[in-house]
Amino acid sequence: MLSKMSKNRAIDLVPKEVAETICVCEVCKAAKATRKAVSKTRESEPETTKPFSRVWTDVKGKVDADFWGNKYVITFTCEVTRWTCVYFCQKKSQAKDRLKEFIQWVKRMGHKVDRMQSDGGGEYTSNENAKVLSEFQVICLEHDIEQNFTAAHTPAQNGVAERVNRTLVEHARCLLIDAGLSSSFWSLAVKHVAYCRNRLWHQKHQVSANVGSSAFRSDAWKLDHEHRSGSFARKANKQIFVGMSANRKGWCHFDPKTRKVTTSYHVTFNESMDNRKCALRDFDLRPRKAGPGATLGEERLAVLERALYDAYADIDFDSEDSGEPNHQGHTEQAAAEEQHVKGKQPEGAVPARAQKEAQRKKTHEDSVSDDDRSLSDNDHEPVDKKLSRARSQKNGGSSLGGSPEGVAIPARRAAIGSVQELDDDDSDFLKLAFEHNLPMVIEQRNPKSKGTASRLRYEKYKSAKCLRDIKKMGGTWQDITWDFSRGYIDFGPTAASSAAVVELVEAPRRDRYLIRQRRMLPVTEMSKFATRLVRCRTKKVCSKTM
Repeated sequence: MLSKMSKNRAIDLVPKEVAETICVCEVCKAAKATRKAVSKTRESEPETTKPFSRVWTDVKGKVDADFWGNKYVITFTCEVTRWTCVYFCQKKSQAKDRLKEFIQWVKRMGHKVDRMQSDGGGEYTSNENAKVLSEFQVICLEHDIEQNFTAAHTPAQNGVAERVNRTLVEHARCLLIDAGLSSSFWSLAVKHVAYCRNRLWHQKHQVSANVGSSAFRSDAWKLDHEHRSGSFARKANKQIFVGMSANRKGWCHFDPKTRKVTTSYHVTFNESMDNRKCALRDFDLRPRKAGPGATLGEERLAVLERALYDAYADIDFDSEDSGEPNHQGHTEQAAAEEQHVKGKQPEGAVPARAQKEAQRKKTHEDSVSDDDRSLSDNDHEPVDKKLSRARSQKNGGSSLGGSPEGVAIPARRAAIGSVQELDDDDSDFLKLAFEHNLPMVIEQRNPKSKGTASRLRYEKYKSAKCLRDIKKMGGTWQDITWDFSRGYIDFGPTAASSAAVVELVEAPRRDRYLIRQRRMLPVTEMSKFATRLVRCRTKKVCSKTM
């Protein structure tokens, strides 16, 4: 402030005197402390010009799981050539395994890693004062690699790796948004971005003259080599182009049905997005997603294939025409339009949008019971909603799907029949589903091997409606995890009936809340409270029997 006033000649002080008047007492140092800026220029020039002599590394995550359950990205960037190697991990503890793979790759390329720059994360080093070395440090010592770490809470000192991770993530996000694909493709997009960046011109290396590649997300028609010459079946299968192969001369393609990535050279491409948008639009408008007469399994496979594409993709279609046609509403609207054309406004006419809004409010009001409204004297909001909202605010967010009242159902990443490794979230959900009897359906076609005891047990419990029924019908917990990991147990009814699920989960909490309220009520109010509790439980039992 004094410097500004002296510059504007508001006070008679020279800059030197102003500098001497700046307070440097301990109080100002304690109250006005700020972060020190990290210089963008290096203090000294690089000591070596050998490729991969010094490597910058960083871990990005935790992000949404891809098809293989990966949630972390670890990158190794050469200081001289800026060549970036990308690896994916399901857990941070797998960083040491990716380091071994990177060191072996560098050795095959004829180079050696001498120094490695990283932050002070737990995957790279132990605590600063720890007496035991981490596994990552042990590997570096075995290969004569010197480790350099950044100061705590100073990611700018690891700027090369941080900038690379940000560039890869942003470019991959752009590819997914432009392609209209779901976030499960993020690892394939990141790998494709790294492949293209490594082949762009650089002053220290030049891999190829041009980067020849089709557009990521293009429709790829892969030749079927098992096609018989005398057959009139299709000779190519439609797949999605997801990048270039690292060790084969060909293109990588993702099969939406099997959810597997294969490499082939005999492929033709269609980079236009018009056909895909039209197909997704028709799919969303169909009442039966797999077509008329489709089985429950075929319907589920169709919905899973639709989940591969972005739910918020820019697909223009009229929401007024979606779903089953309402002939009665169409007749009333036609009559209203006819009277409007004649210049006569129908008596008591209500706009179509207002009618839909009134119908939506009426449906919402009918779904909320009067007994739930009477549980709280000071607030008309149902108790289960208050408890759900309070729990959501306590946890700092909401469950999957954006609804604070819903149950987070794990997404199916692998194809039906393929093994999907169960993580902690899947195990917790199975325990929750077993405890609260969440509704489900089981694949009716028996997938177990013939002549085995598990096949006989599957025949007994395949009509079960919840996990507890499976146990009652002779199934084991190993059968439950085996079927769930391969997608034979579907909790689609749970996702469809979120209100019923909330009722199942919140009923015990609501009963405990009522018991606490009963203890605080005076003696004269005990009879009214008992009446409300019996009425609420009676209604719940009647709804289950119906």
